[in-house]
Amino acid sequence: MHITESGNSKWSYTVTDVTGKLLTQGNLVNNKTLVSLQGMVANGSYIVTILQDGTAVSGQKLVIQ
Repeated sequence: MHITESGNSKWSYTVTDVTGKLLTQGNLVNNKTLVSLQGMVANGSYIVTILQDGTAVSGQKLVIQ
């Protein structure tokens, strides 16, 4: 995902499973971060959500096979 930063906003992300269970979360630094899910998740579908100042602005489905 490409994020265009605006002003002094705080950007963060969450990764949840399809039931809404939070798997991991963190802050984006300089509009980017590396998220490793190795060993944390099984094959399946997950949702990556990008938040600006705590409000969801983007969501993407992540499929691990």
